Amino acid sequence: MVFKALLAAVLLLTAAAVADEEELKPLPPGLELVESVPLETESALDDPSIRQTQEVWLEMINGAQESLDLEFFYLRFEPKTALEPVVKAVESAKARGVRVRVLVDAKFLITYPQLWERWAGLGIELRKIKFASGVQHTKLMLVDRQQVFLGSQNFDFTALSHIRELGVHFTQPELASCYQQAFDHDWVVAEGDTSPPKLSPVTARFPVKMGDLELFPVFSPNDPKWNAGNPEELALVELLRSARERIDVQVMSYSPLVVTYPGDGPLPKRYETLDIELRAAAARGVEVHLLVSNWGIKPPLLTPLEALSTVPHLEIKVSHIPAWSGGEIPFARVGHSKYLVVDGQRGWLGTSNWEYSYFMTSRDMGLVFEGKSLAGRLQAFFERDWDGPYVRHLPGK
Repeated sequence: MVFKALLAAVLLLTAAAVADEEELKPLPPGLELVESVPLETESALDDPSIRQTQEVWLEMINGAQESLDLEFFYLRFEPKTALEPVVKAVESAKARGVRVRVLVDAKFLITYPQLWERWAGLGIELRKIKFASGVQHTKLMLVDRQQVFLGSQNFDFTALSHIRELGVHFTQPELASCYQQAFDHDWVVAEGDTSPPKLSPVTARFPVKMGDLELFPVFSPNDPKWNAGNPEELALVELLRSARERIDVQVMSYSPLVVTYPGDGPLPKRYETLDIELRAAAARGVEVHLLVSNWGIKPPLLTPLEALSTVPHLEIKVSHIPAWSGGEIPFARVGHSKYLVVDGQRGWLGTSNWEYSYFMTSRDMGLVFEGKSLAGRLQAFFERDWDGPYVRHLPGK
């Protein structure tokens, strides 16, 4: 009898595992998630079905025939790291006649000028863009106006092997044209043109269909001159309001406080748009899960998270990526992914942390989607981190 009971239990578990596997629908051809797994965390965090950032970037760059456009927060390179083959691939693309354009944030260029200076000497086209408040925070790669990479990965050796990251890579000309248009706009603004060509609203042509997915591009800052009538903040609000059962969010940092820095103009003290929506969702019985990084609980960010965690149906955890055995690496070993899954049906993946500056004063981009294939993959990615060994509850919880 005991054996029969054990056998029945095993069969039930096996059936459940098979059912879970069947629920993960294949992504449509031409679209994939892209992850970075910090060294020495692979056994817990790596998903063999998701390709690594370095592999995807190299494939994109080596396949470029006409154009390669990079719009990143900054360029941080060290020899003999995972980024070295990528840097050399960019230089090879330039050497074989591909037009290479690179756009970065002006403020951060002061911190990491080395690769900029190297590429300037090779004739790669370089521009920097400056915001009065905020930064150019996008992480975008475009190839031949057909392929797009968008995600949390900076152009930084640590983003390939020492930071937990997530992005999306797709080949879809109509969708790519919107991100290309945004890049071209930013490229002109970076040159100092105060009246760049207006971004064309894309609402009439979207969403784009890929398999079971409907895809829609969104942009920050929340200004029609920058978002083409597709504000990222509004898309997130609508997604959160659509939730009926479950919300899963992972971002590096989340706060309703507006953190200011020297030189910022007048800014509000609080930004509660998304905070209100998360609380409202929990109040109607939606199970809300918020995963932030240990960088996101530094003062003054911890206090509002503690207040939010007292809301019924709302749980907050913090990721703590352990130090690397090879030594200290500044500004690394952190959870940096940025995505949202709603009811296992729809969601968002982008470059924005959930704070005021990312939506209102900084350049960020995202992709909103409807469809179980991508939602299921993101859900599995979230659960791997949420239930993994590098996650804890808020201090004191």
